[in-house]
Amino acid sequence: MGIKYIRVEKTVAVMTPTGYNWNMHFAELQAFDTDGSNVALKKPSRASAELHRGFKEYANDGNTSGYWAENSVWHSAADSRGSWWEVDLGSEMTLNSVKIYNRIDPITINNITYTGYY
Repeated sequence: MGIKYIRVEKTVAVMTPTGYNWNMHFAELQAFDTDGSNVALKKPSRASAELHRGFKEYANDGNTSGYWAENSVWHSAADSRGSWWEVDLGSEMTLNSVKIYNRIDPITINNITYTGYY
């Protein structure tokens, strides 16, 4: 049985001075097959929300920069409890590894976890 979708979810809110924050953001998700090819690159994706021009397509466009100013980071809405991002690999396949490039601006706290492949 192969994997067709990869979903990343935020399962823990971050406590801030204004309350709990459920937003999630990262620069890139790469999924490598047994030949070492990034099979997630520019594949169709879905997300729970987009905020501040942090488009879902940024999360698998090949740009691994974690700096917001470089237009490379997907961003969910701050009040989206259970924020998530998902990529459709197109067909079932065997994966060797998955790598996430996080946002690296100084203000970043993500608390993201994989919920599995399906």
